Amino acid sequence: RFIVVAPGVDEPPVRDRMAARRALGLSEDDRVVLFVGRLTWIKRVDRLIEAMAAVQEKVQSSILVVVGDGELSGELQEMAAHAGVRAEFLGWRSDTASLYAAADLAVLSSDNEGMPVTLLEAAMSGVPAVTTDVGSASEVVIDGETGMVVNCNAASLAGGMVYLLNDATSRRRMGEAARERVVLEFGTERLVRDHVDLYRRLVGLP
Repeated sequence: RFIVVAPGVDEPPVRDRMAARRALGLSEDDRVVLFVGRLTWIKRVDRLIEAMAAVQEKVQSSILVVVGDGELSGELQEMAAHAGVRAEFLGWRSDTASLYAAADLAVLSSDNEGMPVTLLEAAMSGVPAVTTDVGSASEVVIDGETGMVVNCNAASLAGGMVYLLNDATSRRRMGEAARERVVLEFGTERLVRDHVDLYRRLVGLP
């Protein structure tokens, strides 16, 4: 009775990495961890800030870039400042392609998710991800291949981020694998094809 059609995302326009970083006031040496999403409790950005405090003890060049807004925006900024976490809160942005171009790593710290489109967008930009093992996140991020899927706690999240931030070869390999996979399985061409196949079945066409 049910047919599942996964979402599809467009391939982003090509953006120059250094130009994207300069626009954010970042240098080539910075290790940029990008979070994109609503600033609500279910997203657990508080967990991410706790994890980043541990990450920055081991990767001093790391910085958290938070894109999005919500009722917890002010509270989370205060939390990051109190924890001494180097972080930039950018609010809502429409130029996500530039933000992914500037990132070394995307992160999802949620307690619950459906199909996380931000992870699809990151993968389409060739950015590996560290995500908590919630909802369909593990259908997007293949642990050890296109990123890392970790337990829902700050220590596990920090461990995954430290590993990838310290290993440029793994970041590059996982980012390339993520992009190859998402183009095939979550691109807009596949989305359209799945809908066409479904409609043909419903009307009895071969």
